[in-house]
Amino acid sequence: DETLKKDVYEVLELMFSDTIKGRLSRSDGAYTRIDKRGRIPLNAQEELCKRALIRSSSYKETEKEIVFRPKVKEFDI
Repeated sequence: DETLKKDVYEVLELMFSDTIKGRLSRSDGAYTRIDKRGRIPLNAQEELCKRALIRSSSYKETEKEIVFRPKVKEFDI
């Protein structure tokens, strides 16, 4: 599915662009902070939460009401 593939790439790109909580893995297994100089501060987790809220708001607006009405036989009493 191309839409899903695009979404995954966007999330990965956002995660790799994180300058607030992002870390780099060194060859010895240790992690170092990303050099933030000259880069716009970006917290990927906050950005993903904002996007999820926007999606859920727009989903609720377009969501159709689903009503379950079971079929039952009528009985003479």
